Amino acid sequence: MLFILTGNGKGKTTSGIGQAIRSAGWGYKTAIVFFDKGGSFYGEQKILEKIPKIDAYRYGLKRFDETKQEFRFKNEPGDFEEAEKAAKKTLELLKNKDYFLIVCDEILNVMNLGLLDEKKVEEI
Repeated sequence: MLFILTGNGKGKTTSGIGQAIRSAGWGYKTAIVFFDKGGSFYGEQKILEKIPKIDAYRYGLKRFDETKQEFRFKNEPGDFEEAEKAAKKTLELLKNKDYFLIVCDEILNVMNLGLLDEKKVEEI
C-alpha cells in the first residue's frame, strides 16, 4: 500500500503518526522515518519512544532555535547528508520486510527543498 499525504499547512505528520499508532495498535511492527527533523523541538518523539511496535528514526540537523524562537530555512551541507542517511535507512527498512507500515515523514518536503532528488524518492 502506498499512502501519500500532501498539501499546505498542518496535519500531514499528525495523520501519519495516527496511521502508525493504528498499525501498532493492531500488533503490526511499524516504523516512522523523520526526514529533516533534527533537534529536540518535536514533541511526538517523546511519546513514540514509549509505544511498543513503533520504531522511530529521526534525521536532520537542528532547524529550530528554541532560545531565539527562530527557524533556519537555508540548507547546509549537513542537511544533504542527513537526508541521504534517512533515505538509506528507509530502503534498509523496506528490504527488511518486517514492517507492516513505514511512514516517511517530510520526504516530499525534503525532495522539494532539493535535499534528495526525485529519483531517490521514486526508488523508495
